[in-house]
Amino acid sequence: MSLQPVANSLVALPPARPRTRPVQTPDKEPRPVRHRTRSVPAPQKEPPPARHRTRTAKPDRYAEQLLHLWRIGSLEPSEITRREEARLRAYSREQTKIWQEKVAALISAGSFHKAERAARQMRRKLGVRLHVSLEAGRKAVPSDTLADLETLRLRRLQVAFKLLKNVNCYDRGASARVWSKRKPSGNGTRPICTFGWMDHARQHLLGASLQPFVGFHSSQTLLRLGEGGRGLTAARKALLMALEGCGDEHVFVQIDVQDFFGSISHEWLESNLPLDRGTIRRHIHTGEMNLQFKDEACQQNVRLSRTARRAIPQGSALSQLIAELVMAEVLREVVAPPGVQIITYCDNIGIIMPKGCEAVVKELMRAAFEQHNAGPFKLTISEPVPVTQEFEFLGLSFIVEEERPKVEVPEKVWGTWLCQIGDDVLVANMAALEDLERKVLGKIAQWRMWSGADELKADALGLIENQREALSSWSNGEDSSPPQPAAQ
Repeated sequence: MSLQPVANSLVALPPARPRTRPVQTPDKEPRPVRHRTRSVPAPQKEPPPARHRTRTAKPDRYAEQLLHLWRIGSLEPSEITRREEARLRAYSREQTKIWQEKVAALISAGSFHKAERAARQMRRKLGVRLHVSLEAGRKAVPSDTLADLETLRLRRLQVAFKLLKNVNCYDRGASARVWSKRKPSGNGTRPICTFGWMDHARQHLLGASLQPFVGFHSSQTLLRLGEGGRGLTAARKALLMALEGCGDEHVFVQIDVQDFFGSISHEWLESNLPLDRGTIRRHIHTGEMNLQFKDEACQQNVRLSRTARRAIPQGSALSQLIAELVMAEVLREVVAPPGVQIITYCDNIGIIMPKGCEAVVKELMRAAFEQHNAGPFKLTISEPVPVTQEFEFLGLSFIVEEERPKVEVPEKVWGTWLCQIGDDVLVANMAALEDLERKVLGKIAQWRMWSGADELKADALGLIENQREALSSWSNGEDSSPPQPAAQ
């Protein structure tokens, strides 16, 4: 399967065909229902706990009729309006959440085999498949391939509906191009897999059905939804909250799991994941994947991993979920002493502890990772640093001054990022500028706890707005010369 963007290889959009469109009735307030009064109220069953209660909202019948028309051949993707696409997206998201809650409720009730059957049924549902297909359409048709936004939207819809029939087929191994990427620390490289848009959608579908089976550890922040949200920002917030009330008697230790993705056992995955072994070998780990190598060194690394029956591919939409599942299983083996606080983001672990506990905590962590059946895993453990001295974790600098934690973004980090935004702006069209704007807002959201975040946001958005005005003037004929680079 070709891994290049398919925007130029798709056939021309067919002309609109006459069809019977479902009638979209305006939302009205329901008519009140009158009940007869009775002397004795009818007995009511006690409702289930809120965490296990499934959704009772009625599905969007209009979106269901649109999918039915497409299934019988009376609707083409090119005929779907922007408003109808929005309703289809909302409907597919709602269906995915409903089925995930059904699977989670069965797991909570102890019906594990029924949960596995429900997960298989979930992957067959058209609404759930539509959700992952629409997301894969963005990967298949990047925003920089087409300048016209409406054409871009229709091409992505065309790809999404092509995926619907085969996205739940796992008979063939996933195909990927493997290349080497230098680590941020500059010490060595790691193999990265780039998958095609069809395999990308299949991975998302498997991930959606596997998510209810993953029980996260309380210290994990990458995918677990906690009080501070999830992701990188949640991890930084968790560390900031853990530093509250700390002083000279507390130290910080950082632990990094060496080659975490490349050390996960294939045998453990095949024995513990609620999927058949064939699907796991072809789409979860690298056992039966079709890999194309860009360089000899990368091929040698993957060959060694396959011989040892280890590694999950970095770059897969499933790898983060699988890695979080394994990390949670290992961390549950650790019984930390009182006063020890652990913050985990992917394979980066930060620990705040009272002085004197360093040796005990290091030994507990090392034993848990080296002896687990999913590994073994090797650790790199830093020297303890007093929290009253500046230390770095997850790209930010932290310090406790007068019992109040503070956070800073190093100038080298935000300066490099702003220069990269400026370079991307110079070659961006209108559609790409919208993606860049979302990228800027996402990064600023990660740095919102830093006092200089607002000023940096204004600078980055100013670059984008200047280029947008220049492109608009050039396209309207007001300026005969092409847009010039925005000043950085």
